[in-house]
Amino acid sequence: MPTAARLAAAVCFALLGWGASDLIVDALPFERNLGWFYEINTLIAALCGWFIAGSRAPAGYGGAISYGLTATAGFIFWGLLFHSSHEMIQLSLRRQYDNAMEAVVAVFDIGLEFGQIMLTQDIILTFLIGGIVAGMVTEWFGQRFE
Repeated sequence: MPTAARLAAAVCFALLGWGASDLIVDALPFERNLGWFYEINTLIAALCGWFIAGSRAPAGYGGAISYGLTATAGFIFWGLLFHSSHEMIQLSLRRQYDNAMEAVVAVFDIGLEFGQIMLTQDIILTFLIGGIVAGMVTEWFGQRFE
């Protein structure tokens, strides 16, 4: 059911997803066509905000920190899984793998590689501070309009 808290969470986490995507693109060690990278990350972040953070509000401001960081962790997990799966499919279409199991294992290897790219101070602080602020804003909307 749509609520003000869910809408606020979706918007806040979408903004976090777009901003984090910009930092991730700057941290990439290689040039490549990113296609819909920003839009996909924004959608994943908005969905995590709606379903993870928005569904838990109002829970108090201590709970807001918790579900804000949980939604951020969900965004990181689903974003890495999506992008590493997409990369594996691109590589498998170029016949880089001998069998299906090798391709499935490659998803996790690629995810770890992408995760290492994200291990910069700017990106980590953006996720931590952004998740907490988004959780607080979600909580505020949850308390005021429910």
